[in-house]
Amino acid sequence: MIEIVFQLSGDLPALIGRAGLVSSAAGEKADPAVRGRRLREPASLKDALEGLGIPHTEVDLLLVAGRPVSFDYLVGPGDRIEVFPTPPAGTGELPWPEDRLQPRPLSRSRFVCDQHLGKLARLLRILGFDTLYERDWFESKIASTAAREDRAVLTCSRALLKRNRIGRGRLVRARRADAQAAEVLHHFGLTGEVQLFGRCSLCNGRLAAVPKADVRDRIPPLTWKWRDEYFLCRHCDQLYWEGTHVARLRDRISVILAAAETEA
Repeated sequence: MIEIVFQLSGDLPALIGRAGLVSSAAGEKADPAVRGRRLREPASLKDALEGLGIPHTEVDLLLVAGRPVSFDYLVGPGDRIEVFPTPPAGTGELPWPEDRLQPRPLSRSRFVCDQHLGKLARLLRILGFDTLYERDWFESKIASTAAREDRAVLTCSRALLKRNRIGRGRLVRARRADAQAAEVLHHFGLTGEVQLFGRCSLCNGRLAAVPKADVRDRIPPLTWKWRDEYFLCRHCDQLYWEGTHVARLRDRISVILAAAETEA
């Protein structure tokens, strides 16, 4: 039996569902940042971590005896592994820059959302970010698409992010769509790259201005009288204009951006 100990930093302890096997000294309260595992046979650090419930996309640095190691490192008896989370894009200078495990740059603006994050996908498209989403895509399809198109995977599924083909991703912590959007903008450093209403919220296609006269037969009579600017999706031909609901949406987006900029 191989016994190892993980020292988890940042919010990584919150990703662990159950208490670990290692606690503090007798009579003391267990340290939530310390997790122990007993393995029957040697395993890579990636497998040991993911067995604990932490996908590899959430980890940016691993230290054993104070020295950086890779996900392929085979754990040995008595190893104590320091585990550091993937920092938000734009974080300042970090120690061990050459030994960081996540692909650089950390900033990403192209995503694929799993089948449970449709509302988040819609918001990211409204914010102008290239975001794929299909309700009937299985995890294998999401993983292959992300790998082929170099997209970051956004999901609440640990199992999906454990797939080897996925190099970039985020285990979304928030549960409400607006909070999820703020989390993604903060983590990937995107608050300064928002292009509001740049994409079709239905299909992800780009929007382009269209002359009012060219779409006259598609515009309600009352709207025709007071609105002059219209936009067409280049992919699905959906027509857009700034109706009364857009003011409420702009207020909502302002709150999301403020949350993204202040998120710890």
